[in-house]
Amino acid sequence: MKNNFVGVVTCMDGRIQKPVLEYIESHFPGVWPDTVTEPGPVKFLASERTALRYYNILSRLDISTEKHGARRLFIVAHPDCAGNPVPDEEQIRQLRAAKAHLAELYPGIPVHALWVENNRVVKEINEGVKE
Repeated sequence: MKNNFVGVVTCMDGRIQKPVLEYIESHFPGVWPDTVTEPGPVKFLASERTALRYYNILSRLDISTEKHGARRLFIVAHPDCAGNPVPDEEQIRQLRAAKAHLAELYPGIPVHALWVENNRVVKEINEGVKE
């Protein structure tokens, strides 16, 4: 039962919740997402690593990986983020940095970076998201 969990760090924006879960379920059938929501989480994982929000995100991911045995992690960002109001190019840069940071913190666990377009299409950043 433990091995079906994945950790998902995503913005709290309700517009992206359903598309992200549908994407994950379609690409990884049968998984149970442990969803960590935070306004603009890539900002904290990319550079603001002394903020309380950073530590809160990590403490919840630790539960997902250590207690639930999550075998995969996802970090999610989107345009027009109220919690991180920067241009898309900056968000994508932060998304890549957040992915790299999570990969360092959780070695051996694959990390996926997802970008949710304004039309609610979800793309893995390695699949054609422009910088």
